[in-house]
Amino acid sequence: MKLFKVLLLGCILISMMSALFEVVEAEDYKISISNPYIPLGQKTNVTITITSTPNEGIYVGLFGQGVDLDGVTDSKGKVTFSVIPISTGNISIDVGFEGNTVSEKITVHTWGVDVSDPYIPLARTSVVTITLSGTPNVGIYVGLFGQGVDLDGVTDSNGEVCFSLTPSSTGNISIDVGFEGNTVSEKIMVTNWTIEISDPYIPLAKTSTVIITLSGSETEEIYIGLHGIGININDTTDTNGEVEFSITPSSTGNISIDVGAEGVTISEVITVYSWILDVSVSITEIKEGESFTVTVLKEGTNEAIKNAIITISGLGTKKTDTNGQAIFSSIDITEDKEYSILVEKEGCLSDSDELTILVKDIQDTDQTPGFEFILVICSILFIMYFKKKQMGNNI
Repeated sequence: MKLFKVLLLGCILISMMSALFEVVEAEDYKISISNPYIPLGQKTNVTITITSTPNEGIYVGLFGQGVDLDGVTDSKGKVTFSVIPISTGNISIDVGFEGNTVSEKITVHTWGVDVSDPYIPLARTSVVTITLSGTPNVGIYVGLFGQGVDLDGVTDSNGEVCFSLTPSSTGNISIDVGFEGNTVSEKIMVTNWTIEISDPYIPLAKTSTVIITLSGSETEEIYIGLHGIGININDTTDTNGEVEFSITPSSTGNISIDVGAEGVTISEVITVYSWILDVSVSITEIKEGESFTVTVLKEGTNEAIKNAIITISGLGTKKTDTNGQAIFSSIDITEDKEYSILVEKEGCLSDSDELTILVKDIQDTDQTPGFEFILVICSILFIMYFKKKQMGNNI
């Protein structure tokens, strides 16, 4: 009986030591997680790898956020789970046996990734802020890679991390979130665009056609938006990098231009004016040396424009008076001719017109003496002859 008790006590001690050994051994497991951050409500494959030894045939369990899965590692120490979490938070990982939870975890997130400037210029320093919305978003790794950029940081208490970028080539800069290699769909594009506006000045309350042209690399299907003073339209560029807008502004001011994405506003603008200059010329036919008047009015009105500069090709420049008029005088016009008129005034849109002057009654300085001229000469000669004869008779 005494021997039996000794044997029983020995078995108990051996079992306790074995259990203790197993616990210590389990807590010493080292693991890596293929995807430590996974999205809420989406099916994601996660591979747990035991990097310590032993690592084959080891129990692994995932628990939390609607996940309750377990399996055993293969000959390479790996086990893969298909995970669909139903709530945000952490999924715990048990290794060796259920309840032996290791420090590593899988975090379920609802991130939205916002890029402050998704399009940045080549070889210039740009400041780009990456903002994570959703949970969790504090202290999360963010990395930028490509086009000469290799940067990383962690988000602050607002879910933001700011980078100063100077890309060395055009193309895409990838964004990793959570850990290096976990690349999201959002990206930063490095461009060498130049922008041309067909009509940077357009009149108020009239329909104008404006073409925006992008030149450089990656110019097809790029978002272009016009916003401001009653305008809110957008489209994408065609294969030539062009997009055409029909604009009818309802007030004066500037229309801003977004390129690449809404909110990415460039410095160029379209300016809306309430009026432009209008040229009128009172004559189309003039005699040599005769004067004619050019009048400048506010378009669509009879309001005269003072101090407008009028330039007529070949005939000089004049400034309008308080009546909006300028007189061109003593002009040596000797043949029919078409003249270009340009009217300009600071703060106004210039206007141009064509003036055709038909010349009439031009005096010919080379013609032979007429009958009247000969008659006068003959009269003078007759008087001289008569006086000479009269003087001879008196002698």
